[in-house]
Amino acid sequence: MKRILLFVTLLFSVHLFAQSEKTDMKNRIIEIRAKLLENVINGDLDQLRKNRDLAFLLENESYYPLICQEKWMTWFITEEYDTICSEIQFANDRWVLGLYFSNNIKGVKKTCPGDIDLINPMIDYAVENQNVLHQRISDSEVSDEDKQVLSIVLDWLVVMYRNSNIQKEWRKKHNELNGRLNAILKAYPETKYKAFLMRNVYCSPDNTLTGTYK
Repeated sequence: MKRILLFVTLLFSVHLFAQSEKTDMKNRIIEIRAKLLENVINGDLDQLRKNRDLAFLLENESYYPLICQEKWMTWFITEEYDTICSEIQFANDRWVLGLYFSNNIKGVKKTCPGDIDLINPMIDYAVENQNVLHQRISDSEVSDEDKQVLSIVLDWLVVMYRNSNIQKEWRKKHNELNGRLNAILKAYPETKYKAFLMRNVYCSPDNTLTGTYK
């Protein structure tokens, strides 16, 4: 009987420790997201990069510290173009953004704790610094193909969030993206980013959602 009680007590202690650790991780993620929000608002790119990298270390089987869109925007803001290009190629192999941007790539449901909105302040930053961000891409050492793809993906992320609730403006912006997409595919018909661009950036004329390029 004593052994049974000891075993039950041990299991209960392990459970309490696990719950405590989970709560601690949740609070740490909320705290780092608050710092990231402050970094974006203040335009402190060095701290944004440092805190973003710290945030990545907090991801576990229950929580992710940044949603995929937030990751991509931080990489754009901090000029980490090789990372974005690698992520786009990785996303090519997924039925993207429904799966990739849902953060359930491994089939494990995770949540992002807290209610801090990071993506919209990041989009605001991108809009306010649009010319600067595009110039940085143009001045970077990546290939011309990568530059064009990075530029259109950046603008596509902005359109998804900034214009999605304004149908007329959304259509106008997507028509512009479609024209640029056509030019990219004409210049680079076998581009390694083709699957991503076709499945996500392109929007068919009769559909308000992103669709498959034809």
